[in-house]
Amino acid sequence: MSDRMRIVRSACRGCHGVCQVLVHLEGDRVVKVTGDPDSPTSRGYLCPKGSAAPELLYHPDRLTHPLRRAGKRGENKWEKVSWEDALSEMADKFTQVRRESGAEFLAIGQGTGRPHTEWTARFAHAYGTPNFIGPAHICYVPRVIASGLTLGRLPVSTFMVLEEKSLPAF
Repeated sequence: MSDRMRIVRSACRGCHGVCQVLVHLEGDRVVKVTGDPDSPTSRGYLCPKGSAAPELLYHPDRLTHPLRRAGKRGENKWEKVSWEDALSEMADKFTQVRRESGAEFLAIGQGTGRPHTEWTARFAHAYGTPNFIGPAHICYVPRVIASGLTLGRLPVSTFMVLEEKSLPAF
């Protein structure tokens, strides 16, 4: 391994597995992602999706800046805008909706994204809408309840459950 090569421990967020990984870097560039053999859950295994992380990161078609529609819907015409302009436009639109229709007009639905769920709910609360649904409502909580009722505990590996005593009690 050269002086510029280093390996950093991380976690893949390509799916619910959240496998622990080793990110191989050359300078600041990711050159390879492999499974972490010291991981107690994935034990060094990494699926093709996790292994392809560098390809996704550096793909030439990956969006790296905000875009605004420049034509009619469906024409696939876009123009690059600054982050400041994009965020300002979104804030203005949210303010307009709340002013003209009330905060309850906005409903927020979020798919799985465990690290982001709390922030989405906080945004909904700060905006003033009670209309929020996330993965816990339609996926995780029903799974926990069903597992508890049928098996006595949650038999699903998750990176958030680090100790036996932190498992849900039923």
